[in-house]
Amino acid sequence: MASGTDGRLKRAAIRLSSSTTFAKIAPYFIPQLDRFLHRISRGRMTLGGAAVPELMLTTIGAKSGQRRVTPLA
Repeated sequence: MASGTDGRLKRAAIRLSSSTTFAKIAPYFIPQLDRFLHRISRGRMTLGGAAVPELMLTTIGAKSGQRRVTPLA
């Protein structure tokens, strides 16, 4: 990707993330998208990895025994 394209993409992402609509809906889909990206990249990539230090917390349900993965910044 050319550096001009990177700059435009970054500006578009900043503009999108600063909108009130994004702030209302992002908490519902960003964590799922982040977990999906982490899973398909086998842990090499996350959405916020470049901007904010992040880890994936894995817990096991006490009664169900179900494994749950949650991204933490």
